[in-house]
Amino acid sequence: MSRWKDGASALASLMVLILIIAVCSAIFSRITDSEEVPPETYTVASEPALSETEPVEDSSSFRITFLNVGQGDAALVECDGHAMLVDGGSVVQSGKIYTVLKEKNIRHLDYVAATHPDADHVGGLSVALHYARADNVLVSVQESEEQSFQTFLRTAEQFSRANSRIAEDNDLADSQSSKDISKAITVVSAGEVFSLGSARVEVLGPVALTDSDNDNSLVLRIVHGECSVLLTGDCGFPEEDDILKSFKANLGGSNFPETAEEDQVDAGTTDAILQADILKVAHHGSAHATSEEWLQAVKPSCAVISCGKNNEYGHPATSLMKRLEQMDVQTYRTDLLGDICFWESSHGWEIEPVDHKKEEGGGNSGGNTGESIGGSIEESLGGSIGEGAEESAGRSEEYIVNTRTGIFHRPDCESVGEMADGNKWYFSGEYEELKDMNYVPCGACNPCDR
Repeated sequence: MSRWKDGASALASLMVLILIIAVCSAIFSRITDSEEVPPETYTVASEPALSETEPVEDSSSFRITFLNVGQGDAALVECDGHAMLVDGGSVVQSGKIYTVLKEKNIRHLDYVAATHPDADHVGGLSVALHYARADNVLVSVQESEEQSFQTFLRTAEQFSRANSRIAEDNDLADSQSSKDISKAITVVSAGEVFSLGSARVEVLGPVALTDSDNDNSLVLRIVHGECSVLLTGDCGFPEEDDILKSFKANLGGSNFPETAEEDQVDAGTTDAILQADILKVAHHGSAHATSEEWLQAVKPSCAVISCGKNNEYGHPATSLMKRLEQMDVQTYRTDLLGDICFWESSHGWEIEPVDHKKEEGGGNSGGNTGESIGGSIEESLGGSIGEGAEESAGRSEEYIVNTRTGIFHRPDCESVGEMADGNKWYFSGEYEELKDMNYVPCGACNPCDR
């Protein structure tokens, strides 16, 4: 009996030992398997975070309209009920900007962006701030001798203070909405990201400020789902090179995954970041912008050139058009088509039908193309542009607004002769519209007394 007990005990001990060995073997096998995972599993993804597409709701909408503002730039971006205006043409295009916002009933802009201080980009933005409340005003620099830019900055600060007072009157001073509308001017640079509805806006430039206003342009890449647009201001070869070098070296800064030395970066990484379906060609189609290397990185399907008909600069340049042709990029021009609208459908990008006059010298059918060449200033200004102006025909009056002072006058007022041409906005409509935008009637000519 004792011998049987001893045997049973030995057998039990053996079974326990076998069980322990089996458990240890399983644990060791797991450790070994984890150590044998190939190193490449942990390498940085070839596509950085900013280039990854994010799913959007089926009900989400996105469209961008490149406005025909003659020899200048202006683009209106709309997404899910949110809006951003990027540039506004020259002061003489104030009427065009006003009419577009009025026809679309846009009284609130999430963002107003001035790509750089040139008058043909910022001149018409002041009227946008008068007509619509802007939550954020974005610039690449905050100092310039350009008079139109100074007027724009003053207007932004003026309406920021006014919005803050409105918020306080409505007991919203401590709320987030109060903080949003009280922002005056934000200087942004490469690497920053913000949202417009379900779209993402990436700031690609300027990488570093230079002595050239053009090469300090805001360069914005807008991504909605799998569709993308690149807005470039007047960015020239030097800024293009800066952006390409910066993104090859460190993938754009803190908003991108960190990488090692430049020669270790995947050659396709920069392309993934800069790629855009639609490219707004920089500097109105200048020969000194939109290099071959830039086009190879962006790989656009379509390009939009915003320029004036028969402009004195010869834009778009023949050499630029050849580069686009060699890359098989379909090109659209505002001087030939007027306003150009792209919208995103379930099939990708679609272009809105554009009606324009077929006869020689005609512009878009919405009215005048804003050209200041080949006609008088009065004939080429925006107060009479579009259907909105036609609706008030027969009861509208002519006024001249000093965009620098915010005062409007009768055309025969003595003060008009003292105004700089760059500050004049010829407005056709009712004076109540100007007062509604916080423009002030001249005390000398009393334009409201008709």
